[in-house]
This record gives sequence, C-alpha cells and structure tokens, in this order.
Amino acid sequence: MQDELLSRFLMATPTDLTDLSKDLKLAPEVLEGLDAAAKRTRMADELRSVAGHTLMNLARLARSRRLSYREILIDVADKLTPGIISRSGFHDCPEANVATIENYIVEEVRRLAADRLQKMSSEDRRQVQGEIERKLREQGASDAALKAAGAAVAAGTVSGLVLASAASAALYSGLWTALVGMSVRQVVISGLAVGGPVGVVAGIVMLLTSPSYGKTIPAVVRLAFIRRSHDEREALMKEAS
Repeated sequence: MQDELLSRFLMATPTDLTDLSKDLKLAPEVLEGLDAAAKRTRMADELRSVAGHTLMNLARLARSRRLSYREILIDVADKLTPGIISRSGFHDCPEANVATIENYIVEEVRRLAADRLQKMSSEDRRQVQGEIERKLREQGASDAALKAAGAAVAAGTVSGLVLASAASAALYSGLWTALVGMSVRQVVISGLAVGGPVGVVAGIVMLLTSPSYGKTIPAVVRLAFIRRSHDEREALMKEAS
C-alpha cells in the first residue's frame, strides 16, 4: 500500500524540505549527514510523531501500525472546523481522498487568516505584511506577487488572493506564524470548550495531550501546496512534450 505521507515528501524540492524542517521545528543537526531519501523519511516520521496523542501513539506502536496521512489530515481538519464540537465530516466520508482533505484545510486556514486580519489594527496588519513580504522574498516571488500579497494583507482580504502554489505556501506559512501561531491554543481549544469548570478542565487536559498543532498545521498546509506545485510542474512538462 502506498505511503501517502512519504509520497508528499518525495514531491518536495530541496527548498521545500528546508521549509518543512522549519515548520516541524527540527534542529539542523537532526538531518545532518542524511541523504535526500533519508531526510524525507526522517521528516515524515517526525510529522507522524507529533501528529498524534502521546497515549494513542504508544497504543499504535504496540499494534505496530503507523499513523496514516489521511488520519493526520482528518484530525487537523476537525480542529480547524468551526463549532463547539469540531467535526469536519471526513470520518464518515471514505470516498474523500487526501487531496480533497488538504484543500479543505487550506481553505479553513485561509478563512481563519482572513477573519483574524479583519479584526486587527492597521499597525498589526503592517507587521504581518512585513512578515509575509519577507517570506515571499525568500521564495523568490515576483514584485507583482509581493505587491498583491501586501495589498491583500493590508486590506484584510487575503481570502480572495490568488498566487502560484509556491508563493501561496510562503504566504500561508507567514500568515500562520504571524496570526495563528501566537494563538494556536485558541484554535485547538475552539472545538473543545463546552462551558463551565468541566469544559475548562477538559480543554486543558486535551491541550496537554493533543498533537502539536503549531507544527502539524503549517506542515500539512505546506504539503498541500507542494502537491499543487508538483501537479503544476507535471502539467507543464506534458504540455512541453
């Protein structure tokens, strides 16, 4: 059976891998001395490691079964879905493939970012704009892309922004860092709090044992754009042949 998570890492360029290692907060020495294939495997294993509850991971190890990419995606999708008890619906939708769930996650992050930007002061938006422009420059984005992204962030209308996949990955990585990263716990707990002391205690317990969403969400979003970039390259190659 195909390892869908590893297949995403195999689509990644060297630059993508560098960015993914930052998303996963992997120290450089962890990957030092590894060849390209070993780096991809190590990073895929790291994402699996941080994506599950500690006790659940122990149980899976006991059963000798690794967390699938689809399970990781559904868990992230559930946490990003608005509502008191977050459920994306993908648990009951076996026909939904991983690309469909990736797209859903990207749209939910886009929605969260747009909502957060709308509520920010002009000064805060300028700070976010600076972070986004820095990320895009690192990716070698065009002046037009920089201008469009900057204008969208400044106006708080990022949900309607259309960029190439590589630039979009940089954009949402920067947005996550600047917007959601500082309040990731609010995102995680948004679907958990049910009110009253019991709800508060349950939320705290879940936060202590939940996946490290500060790593999994930006990594999953980047993998979604890596897949899109790969598909775009494949399409261009077919057109050229």
